[in-house]
Amino acid sequence: MKKKLLSLGVFGLAAVGLVACSSDEKATSTVIPTKEAADPAELTEENVYFNEYGDFYSLYQTALAETTDLNKRYALMALAEAKLLETGSVLPTTTQGGNYAVTRVAPRTVNSTLWGNDEARLHSIVVATNPIKKTDRQAMIDNWNQHHTESTYDHVAFVKNYLTTNGYTIKTTYDAGYSSDPETYDVLATSMASDSEVLVNCYDGLLEYNENNIQVGKVAKELPTVSSDGTVYTFKLRQGLKWVKQDGTDSGYEVKADDFVAGFQHMLDVSGGLEYLVDGVVSGVTEYLAGDKDFSKVGVKAVDDYTLTYTLEGNVPYFQTMFAYSLFAPLQRNFYAAQGGKFGAQFDAEASDYNYGKTAANILYNGPFRLTATDTKNQIVFTKNTSYYDQSAINVEKVTWKYNDGQDTSKAYNDFKSGTVDSCGLTSYVLPNSKTDKFGSDTGTIYDTYSYVTDTNATTYINFFNVHRTIFDLNGLATSTKTDAQKKTGQVAALSQNFRLALQQSVDRVTSNAVSVGSELAALSLRNTYTPYNFVTMTAATTVQVNGTDKTFAAGTNYGEIVQAQIDADGYSIKAYDATKGSGDGYDGWYNPTAAKALMTIALEEINANLKELGLTEVSSNNKIVIEYPTQATSEIYMGKAQALKQSVESVIGDYVEIRIVELAQRADWLAVCYRYADGAHANFDINDLSGWGPDYGDPQTYLDTMLPYGNGYMLKAVGLW
Repeated sequence: MKKKLLSLGVFGLAAVGLVACSSDEKATSTVIPTKEAADPAELTEENVYFNEYGDFYSLYQTALAETTDLNKRYALMALAEAKLLETGSVLPTTTQGGNYAVTRVAPRTVNSTLWGNDEARLHSIVVATNPIKKTDRQAMIDNWNQHHTESTYDHVAFVKNYLTTNGYTIKTTYDAGYSSDPETYDVLATSMASDSEVLVNCYDGLLEYNENNIQVGKVAKELPTVSSDGTVYTFKLRQGLKWVKQDGTDSGYEVKADDFVAGFQHMLDVSGGLEYLVDGVVSGVTEYLAGDKDFSKVGVKAVDDYTLTYTLEGNVPYFQTMFAYSLFAPLQRNFYAAQGGKFGAQFDAEASDYNYGKTAANILYNGPFRLTATDTKNQIVFTKNTSYYDQSAINVEKVTWKYNDGQDTSKAYNDFKSGTVDSCGLTSYVLPNSKTDKFGSDTGTIYDTYSYVTDTNATTYINFFNVHRTIFDLNGLATSTKTDAQKKTGQVAALSQNFRLALQQSVDRVTSNAVSVGSELAALSLRNTYTPYNFVTMTAATTVQVNGTDKTFAAGTNYGEIVQAQIDADGYSIKAYDATKGSGDGYDGWYNPTAAKALMTIALEEINANLKELGLTEVSSNNKIVIEYPTQATSEIYMGKAQALKQSVESVIGDYVEIRIVELAQRADWLAVCYRYADGAHANFDINDLSGWGPDYGDPQTYLDTMLPYGNGYMLKAVGLW
């Protein structure tokens, strides 16, 4: 469940953009009962979790227990999410997209399903030599919208014909920017998007969502057959598929069912964060992870060379959607052994002879591309795999990713104009130039002729509040400048729900987002829930209890509306879903200075009572709560966003709060502190907005599981736990 802890986006590389207006203020606020004074140093992670997240956990367990009525399950999950948002420890900020961009890439030629890794697969991409005009782009989208559900519709063929008919030339290369190198080439050992988004282009799994968002067979000849009780999935595999080496030569191995058995066991052994997704789902996994390393008891079997079965603990409605994610990737057993790999109790990633996945040469390839260059902070090159079974599915011979650390705010735009990269976002720093610059003999400007607003997706970025900070230096990085007294005061304040909500409702997200994308679209990519408001919708009238009272939600009610019903019932001034807008995105439903000030008044009473009992100086205008917020000092955009947050919060509750920006000189340092830290004990910050989450499969559980205790919820480390 660790898929997209961070969907890294350098502004200007990915699509970015946005408008400076805030939600209406409301004078109401909820007073959370004061907790009994306690020294934070004496509280265990378990104490903290159930004090702060107990209501969420209880409701969520009820939701998970509902496996027969999907509508009721989703409604209960929405109620649980409301309780999570009400903790004030997770403030949704933005999603991906919703910004101005320009591109040479034809629209809808890569998968756009909301979950999994398939959106990162590039083999079907169609790229023109010249930028695509916004009118032509829209015409291609309109055709896709009209026909993509038709089984015979070939959008790639339509796009190629449309482009050539309208004066474009199609090229066989694609060039893009990137901002973070992979740290492993073992796709089964990582939950980081910056790793998996590279590696999914190098292997084929059993199934894949195509450019029409239809799930089709890849290594599997077709979709699986499923037993009548929903617990056994059987796949029939294609014959003759090859594993090749990095240089493209034949490895001597055919892709067979055992590769998926070996891959699944290795995924469990390496415990890179993917294993939690199938714990309690595939039979025998829980026992295997608990120490019974007899893999014959796990429900993944090669019946013969070309028949594979997965046996589940029970009927899991979303199981087939999980094959869009990398945890089911294959692994060639003999090659793995030759790289020092072992299974079960003998697995040892630290062994001197263990080399699997350490470089691009230490893996095999059965996908459309091979990694032929991986130059750190320079470039990543994907080259067409000429042994791939379906050559017609590969529309580009070579893909080159070019490193951009974000320090030069104009680099992506200038690279796009010169043809060095094929897409870029029009950030606030280059948007004015795009309104005067022209391409070649064009009469219109780049902005007028080519810019479009990018689609938003299901990735949700979060401003996390660390409720259990225990570290104030991480290997010499982000060394705290707090005094010992300020550290203790911050730990006490972090346990105040009123304080966390006061801070989060002081953040003007529109103004912060405008720093990167400009004011014109600054609200468009804002998100107000963790799970997107429209991720699931009730297909029938559904009744659940909201605070002990039955409430019925009609068919067609979306997830966000139910989240809001619980928030309203609890009396919070958060607008996670706005019925007048019919949306949970595109506006700031959290920023509320009036409510924030009222909450801060209540928070001061409880914080100071606790400080007094602990013999510490009370919070006042002369003894403020110091909140440390790390960011990349060499990026104008990220520093600008940090300054905007600081100004916003301090203008509302600054009499008692100081936001102290911790400046990290290098992007790698920022990633180490705010993205690649190991666990909650290494969360060296008070607030952190670098990371986000994208769904692994088509159920809200893919989001909410990330906040489970005892090490089962990967995003929980961002709030200082496990």
